[in-house]
Amino acid sequence: MPKVQHSTKLRIVQLYSEGWRLYAIRKQLADECQVLTKSSIQCIIDKHKSGHFTSINTIIAKSVVFQKINDRDITTIDNAFSNDCNLSAREIQRLLFEKNNTEVSLSTVRKAIDAAGWVSRAPIYCQLIRDANKEARVKFCQDMIQSNENFQDVIFSDETTLHLHDNKTGAYRRKESPAPTNCRPKHPLKVHVWGGISKRGATQILIFDGIMDSAFFVPEILESTFKPFIDSVYPDGHRFQQDNDPKHTSKLAKNFMLEHNINWLKWPSESPDMNPIEMVWNQLKRNVSKRNPTNKDELCQYIEEFWLTEMTPDNCTKYIDHVYKVAPVVISVGGKATADIPGRLFKESSLGKGMHYFHDQLCAPQFREKLTKMMSDR
Repeated sequence: MPKVQHSTKLRIVQLYSEGWRLYAIRKQLADECQVLTKSSIQCIIDKHKSGHFTSINTIIAKSVVFQKINDRDITTIDNAFSNDCNLSAREIQRLLFEKNNTEVSLSTVRKAIDAAGWVSRAPIYCQLIRDANKEARVKFCQDMIQSNENFQDVIFSDETTLHLHDNKTGAYRRKESPAPTNCRPKHPLKVHVWGGISKRGATQILIFDGIMDSAFFVPEILESTFKPFIDSVYPDGHRFQQDNDPKHTSKLAKNFMLEHNINWLKWPSESPDMNPIEMVWNQLKRNVSKRNPTNKDELCQYIEEFWLTEMTPDNCTKYIDHVYKVAPVVISVGGKATADIPGRLFKESSLGKGMHYFHDQLCAPQFREKLTKMMSDR
């Protein structure tokens, strides 16, 4: 068996002790840029099962020998990272000296961090939701479920940015290989896009450069793009959904919406997972990326073609009905970010169903267990 880093052995024992299967352990290690064969992982597991690795602390004590680092230092490092995983090696070096009077080089500190079972890895993006907004999200979703909201008169809106060379949202790779690189210019050409979707169809799309502030938002979007849409498509009344960005909530924007009878639907802050147009932007970027535009004109052309051909009333409705799945999950997780959990939890299409349907589904024990497992894996 090739030589395996001590921290990797610890990781394998940890995952196995938590009930992970061999294939899942190998995949997780590959995601952490630790490429091992199945036989190597099995060998480490067999040693653990035979009693060679009885516990993480035993592994550390028997396998790692330092001249200046002792068990107390290893414990200090473990406790420090447990409290704050963003500490640097230099900060750990300083902490060891202040708490234990241990004076060692940075290279020794890094080896000790490895021996303690910690490895540096770029964090995964996660939607930030403050506690006050978690409560607001739960209350909002409870109200929607109680009223069995169907969004028949709601126009969902948002802005996004597309880069000429950087619209890929994901890429497959072999399980044993590192993550692929995505080469792009340091300052790629980009355009901004505003649009809205509803069950009666999509608004006109607006492609623009520069910064969107209230002086741009009111005349170019509200007056020239959005108001003609509601006048022609929703003469019988509407509700306008947008996030709480300062340009949306400015005095200029509020006054315009009041004067022109634009019915702004107040939406909880920090809730992109509850806005179905976020899924549209994801699909738009995938579509544009596949066509590989080489200049700004092509980029804008592909954006407009996607909007014209894909944003039909039926497709808009499919995106909007996904919120039926999101709302009960938001409540069940206490207002936290739902990410891809609603789609993984409820495999069936949400089209034609409603808030009550998925709320009742989530009350079933098997769905509660699946949700608990998904949250624990995050």
